[in-house]
Amino acid sequence: MKKFSFKGGIHIHGSNAKKALTTKSQIIIPKDPEYLYLPLNQQLGKPSKPVVAIGDQVKAGQLIAEKDSSFSANIHAPISGIIEHIDYMINEPTGQFSKSIVIKNDFSNLEVDYITRSSEEAKKLTPKNLVDIMEESGLVGLGGATFPTPVKYFGSKKCDAVVLNGIECEPYNTADYVIMKKHFKEVIRGLKYMMVASGASKGYICIEDNKMDVYETFRQTLTGDSDIVVALFKEKYPQGAEKQLISALFNKDVPYGGLPIDIGVIVNNVGTAKALCDAVELGKPLTHHYLTITGNIKNPSNYYVPVGILFQDLLEEDDLRQNNVLLAGGLMMGKAMYTEMTPVTKGINAIILLENLPKVGPEIACVRCSSCVDNCPAFLSPTTLAQLVKNNKFDELDGYGIVACIECGTCSYVCPSHIPLLDYIRHGKLELRRR
Repeated sequence: MKKFSFKGGIHIHGSNAKKALTTKSQIIIPKDPEYLYLPLNQQLGKPSKPVVAIGDQVKAGQLIAEKDSSFSANIHAPISGIIEHIDYMINEPTGQFSKSIVIKNDFSNLEVDYITRSSEEAKKLTPKNLVDIMEESGLVGLGGATFPTPVKYFGSKKCDAVVLNGIECEPYNTADYVIMKKHFKEVIRGLKYMMVASGASKGYICIEDNKMDVYETFRQTLTGDSDIVVALFKEKYPQGAEKQLISALFNKDVPYGGLPIDIGVIVNNVGTAKALCDAVELGKPLTHHYLTITGNIKNPSNYYVPVGILFQDLLEEDDLRQNNVLLAGGLMMGKAMYTEMTPVTKGINAIILLENLPKVGPEIACVRCSSCVDNCPAFLSPTTLAQLVKNNKFDELDGYGIVACIECGTCSYVCPSHIPLLDYIRHGKLELRRR
């Protein structure tokens, strides 16, 4: 059985044990809270523009903020209620000061009239119809990057293949696993809609070999379907990174500064495919999604939650008291939160609580071991980039390929000198954008 992989990367100690905390858990649907907080910059690109005012009554599924450019996304109300605030607040995972819409729940559960479609009606949709549905439903990449999905299907470049990313290589995260296990039929139909939207003749579903049960489910379900390939990958981090996935699967590299479509490929997360299926067939916009809540807590589980729910509404008080590190996102690429008063956005696929973290020694001089270079999946020299940032040589960063960094954290993980290489690189990238 062929297993795909890429050059570089690492095997994270205990990764499967961390995933085992939630792979067999029940799906928890929390009760709707009194308030939801919806930042307008939940997607990569320009923040959305409110189309409601304070005091307005809204229904679940109603458009409350519309895309403000081609590189933006609509936002819909997950619940019915009253628009109580539209104001700037520091309440989203990046710690940015962003405008947010606050909805006070009226608990009436009123919904808009969704436009449902039978399978026969869905088959008649044109590529433009499908891209319009992506746009209207506020669909973004649910793997964490939140790239507005319709943008991938707008262009005139030919697409040969649509790739669904079901790798989920972060140690604790299992939300994608749950989607593939519980909703594999919707994932497949979502992929087929993506293939129609792009004009691609081939589809791929990529799964790591620590998820053999879902791999076999997809393989058996798609027996006889020559248009879709179920590809098995070796367990490795960051196998799920878009460009590394393409390199392993097709033995082709996305050009520096380019996008997968430049070589005829579109990559989407399995959760995005499921969300598209819901939008096409049930008429439902992206207002809820799956995420993993795990770590050193009493009840690690996967949840199905409304966008805008606060972390504190998903966590037990005892868990918050005994833990001292709260992560939004995965263990490797997630960000430490300073408060549990942070809302879940479209891009958050995990909440991890950790305590008793191992003590990391102080940063010392680089010992020239080349571990960061040997393991970098983007073939960069992280230690060189860090030195340029330390010495304020920002103008030289682009020449060393800093834009190609996927911020996976592998370099920091393997560094014996405890140099926070990723932090230096992120600072360098931000400074380049500022300039």
